[in-house]
Amino acid sequence: MPEGHAKVCSVTDRDYVERYEDCVGEWWNADNPAQRWPGTLRRDSAAGWWELTLFHEGESIGQWTHGAALSGETFFGTTSAGPATLLAATKSSESSRQSPGPLKAVKYTSEVWHAFDALLGGHVAQDSRWDSIDVRVPLAWEWFSPTVLEPVRTALDDQRYESLECDSDGVSVALWRSTASTTGRKSTSVEGIAGYSFRKEGGVTTDEVAQRLLAIESLHHVLFKEPMSADIWRLSSPDGDRVPQQVFKVDGRGAIIPSPSLADPYISTDNVDFADFLPRWIHLHLAAKRWPSVAPPPSGGGWIQTQVVESVNAVEALAREHLQLDPPPSKLELEILSLAPNLGPKARRHLQYLLGIHRTTLEKRLIATANLLGEASAVWLLGDSIGHWATVVARARNDLAHGLAPRGGLGDNPTVLIAVLESVRVVQWLAMLRLAGFDNGRGDRDAELLVDSDGHKVIAHRNSALAHRLDDVRRFRDDWQAWEDLTH
Repeated sequence: MPEGHAKVCSVTDRDYVERYEDCVGEWWNADNPAQRWPGTLRRDSAAGWWELTLFHEGESIGQWTHGAALSGETFFGTTSAGPATLLAATKSSESSRQSPGPLKAVKYTSEVWHAFDALLGGHVAQDSRWDSIDVRVPLAWEWFSPTVLEPVRTALDDQRYESLECDSDGVSVALWRSTASTTGRKSTSVEGIAGYSFRKEGGVTTDEVAQRLLAIESLHHVLFKEPMSADIWRLSSPDGDRVPQQVFKVDGRGAIIPSPSLADPYISTDNVDFADFLPRWIHLHLAAKRWPSVAPPPSGGGWIQTQVVESVNAVEALAREHLQLDPPPSKLELEILSLAPNLGPKARRHLQYLLGIHRTTLEKRLIATANLLGEASAVWLLGDSIGHWATVVARARNDLAHGLAPRGGLGDNPTVLIAVLESVRVVQWLAMLRLAGFDNGRGDRDAELLVDSDGHKVIAHRNSALAHRLDDVRRFRDDWQAWEDLTH
């Protein structure tokens, strides 16, 4: 077992969490521990939050009487399921009633507070540092090589645990897998379990893990063409006096757990240098001025026109950050500037900005991004002239983004929009894999990602969902020029 990472995440974690999903107890604000109120805690997965309802006599609770500080509050609770913490809770509603009877009426008030996360199993502060944070990410087992066809019983020999480790700017990240056994009266079943463990010297915070985990979930989305997310984090600390030994951080939304018919990833850990690849993939996200939009949320993808604009914008942002495509001013630009000697500094900067937009067009950025796959691979995927593809994509995006009449009807043609959307997403995903260091397992930064020198397909996992999606995009390779011609 690798030093520094322990076997984690019992199969009973979700059963433990379910005890809290509708429980009663006594609650108090972290800043006022002397005042306690009865309350109920429940998880509303449809709304995406945890809901705490507090009951008390009189007006609003203490310092909130006049409507101040209605968000960002921390509540601790002792409940029928165990201790719990709500961080950054927001007050959403309040209702009151008078007690019946001839005597002096008593006013009873109930207040409803919402928080996106709950910490179950202890009372902890936002900035707590943990010995390790462990998350069972869907399809982590399948990404860990060998993949789908590997029998679970023989995968781990007698050790029943293995991991791959890397360093992400001082945070140690381990992809681990193990097995869990369930024994019945007549048989024993073995389940493969896997996830990620995060550690840091001096302790790791939930904030340090959050964006790294989002980047990892986006990687899994690319590898399996399925949206997914984890909702339960296991937080472990070596100091039982400071915080409880284990606490679960639970997202109110619930997990997104896909069930693909064949969970074969586009690439597996055998196809990359894990210690180099995963930190670079995470860095693509952490260092981005605009977070890479791998795909829209599964519950709210929006209209296809909106998805086209968002997806092309994501590729353009990727090209701006990672591809040096801004050449020096051309002779024409310098000539134009020389004809405006009387312009003030502000007007001259504005003119230079406008000229710069035309110097490096969206079409050029799209072509350069597609060529990250390798020139032969780009042609194999998008047709003999990827310039036709880039022009159609750019014109469709620009017309939709600026509310212009669609040239040639591109913005109204669902077939064109589907082709644009599918092709742009595939190009972005493959370009991000290349930027993270994926070289098709050839040890060559200039290796083609999709074909060899003879134009034959070279894809490690041809039965993966993304490999099939490449074939879907290729169906349009002969249509881009015809669609471009419509816009003239």
